[in-house]
Amino acid sequence: MKIRIKGNHLRFRLRQYDLTTLCNSGSIVERIEFGETADEQISFSLEISNDENMTIVYKNNRVQIFIPRDLLDEWTNTEQVGIAGDIATGMNRTVSVLIEKDFACLDANEEDNTGTYPNPLANCIK
Repeated sequence: MKIRIKGNHLRFRLRQYDLTTLCNSGSIVERIEFGETADEQISFSLEISNDENMTIVYKNNRVQIFIPRDLLDEWTNTEQVGIAGDIATGMNRTVSVLIEKDFACLDANEEDNTGTYPNPLANCIK
């Protein structure tokens, strides 16, 4: 899972095996370890919920995004590229969340494309 943070915007890009893990186990976690103890780490998780709306919880250096099962099922069973939501966090603030399928890179860089989704533009580039 790749994560991009810009202001109050979070973008997650999932490879095929990430999405399979999320669907089969109910969650997927990525963490940054600055040290050995839990208080020296930040983790981000995507988790399936039975709620109607996407929600977010931040506690103990852990960001949890809860994705409604119906929304996840629709995304995974169609050609839909991603799911998005603006989540109210209180104090008139929101966090915008975008979760996308990670497509293979088309340029000549050597980024590892293992497990990515086929890029729909691959046949358009010559």
